[in-house]
Amino acid sequence: MAIELIVYAAPLADGVGLAAPRPALDAIAGAGRILGERQQAVQLSLLAPAGWTCGDERDVRGFYRRAAVIATASEPGLEGGPSGRWHAALVACGWLLILGGGGSAAAVVGGLWLAAGYPLMRRRVRARRLDAVRRAAAGLAHALGEAPIEAREHAGLTRLREIAQDTSRPPAERYRHASAACGALGLGGLSELYEALGRGASPDIPWCSMATVEGDDGSVRQPA
Repeated sequence: MAIELIVYAAPLADGVGLAAPRPALDAIAGAGRILGERQQAVQLSLLAPAGWTCGDERDVRGFYRRAAVIATASEPGLEGGPSGRWHAALVACGWLLILGGGGSAAAVVGGLWLAAGYPLMRRRVRARRLDAVRRAAAGLAHALGEAPIEAREHAGLTRLREIAQDTSRPPAERYRHASAACGALGLGGLSELYEALGRGASPDIPWCSMATVEGDDGSVRQPA
């Protein structure tokens, strides 16, 4: 069975933007962990409003690669434990226990662990995690370059297009309305995108605006 990775063609006030909300990033990170261990088929699914098609798959693949970089780089636990001043404080406490333990065996053992054992374990754990991330990135890079792309209509996105492109309202108000509507439309992950756009801020999720044109049949697509 193929691993399905979904991103969204999210309607904007002046076109469409590709977006990878947090659930999509989690799915990409999970796929990376699998692909880092074994090869498996991958399906790239682009959910879009009715009548919208992508003119150049290279742009979609490029966006998937960008989302994959963000997803794998943000994998939890890469720091391998406390860092910076916290790490230095733990090691210093270890030496204080050794030097000021008054000969207590428990203090010396605890101090040796903090001063020497913990840093060594931390480096090994971090090395294993970084190796896993490298394997995940390599697996995703191979899959994203070859996986088929399927565009699928989503009724919720069609409704969001009506909201986002309702010229009777200013763009900020349209985006706030769209953000509030996402949950009921089965697109809760996109709420963050529209909420940020409604504030005039840059969304914290991967996204990019795509130029669109309207075909003779009324369909909307990205120009080749």
